[in-house]
Amino acid sequence: MKIKKMVIAALLLTLCFTLHAQDVRGFLGRLLDIVKDAIEEPNTPVPNEDTQKPSEEASGIPTEKTSEVVSGPGQPLTERQKQQLEAAGFILITGGTFNMGSPTREVGRGAAEGPQHRVTLSPFYMGKYPVTQREYQEIMRRNPSRFKGDNLPVENVSWFDAIEYCNRRSQRDGLTPVYTIRGSGANRTVTWNRNANGYRLPTEAEWEYACRAGTTTTFNTGNNITTNQANYDGRHPYNRNAAGIYRETTTTVGSFAANRWGLFDMHGNVYEWCWDWFSDYTSTAKTNPHGPSSGIYRILRGGSYFVGADHQRSAFRAGFFESLESSDVGFRIVTNAQ
Repeated sequence: MKIKKMVIAALLLTLCFTLHAQDVRGFLGRLLDIVKDAIEEPNTPVPNEDTQKPSEEASGIPTEKTSEVVSGPGQPLTERQKQQLEAAGFILITGGTFNMGSPTREVGRGAAEGPQHRVTLSPFYMGKYPVTQREYQEIMRRNPSRFKGDNLPVENVSWFDAIEYCNRRSQRDGLTPVYTIRGSGANRTVTWNRNANGYRLPTEAEWEYACRAGTTTTFNTGNNITTNQANYDGRHPYNRNAAGIYRETTTTVGSFAANRWGLFDMHGNVYEWCWDWFSDYTSTAKTNPHGPSSGIYRILRGGSYFVGADHQRSAFRAGFFESLESSDVGFRIVTNAQ
């Protein structure tokens, strides 16, 4: 296991220099975390070998992979199911239109955050917190997290782990699973049935829309964020503002104030997986976008405890291999509202 993690770390070190400039520090952060885990192997359950060994590892060259979005059979949520979602801590996010991406003069902006473009979204339900370790263990019967605690966000989960969790929780709650998974290991392909009423990962557009909660500022807290407002590495404040603390760990979900729409931890604590492949924006207006059909990296949003304030910005984008895990990467789930 340790040798394999070191191989992955070496691969990431090579790949980080191919990313957009604003992603390099976050990628290096995850690289250092993987190296630390390799040296100090935690005594925790780990995913099966298939999810630990991406196909890129064999050749040393990242390969483009595909996924499919279909409008297959499904059913809308019943009123009772909507009530159950709200009782379980889901927030109804009213649909609307917003400017996605960052303005050209935003401090810390990376090229991949533009051009800004208009996006219109249908309503959806989103979990008010990232998925916790208690919730994850109830469904998956294991807890891969480095930092242990029932109400801490689950981390050390791959994109595939998050997809599998969505399907299993949908089945438990009597909903139609959203994803069809074919193949094994890093060669798996995932098809998303957009008509199914089960749990799923948010699209990148849904995530940013929910994070902003109607704001147009750098953060949903305004044009600055402090470590009294989010869990991040306060030694690296935003735009030369006052430094804060570095907690060196995740924190209990909901430890900081929610945004205007009642969502917690949209900035910091753990990065959150999204459905989309990482790709460049265009200026074209879009309705319910779900990203390209193929790519190399899956989108991560929100920043984490491990990185500085620049990575906490509402528009900040990062990418990571879908088969890999890190102790600052988790997820939250959504479901269709119609």
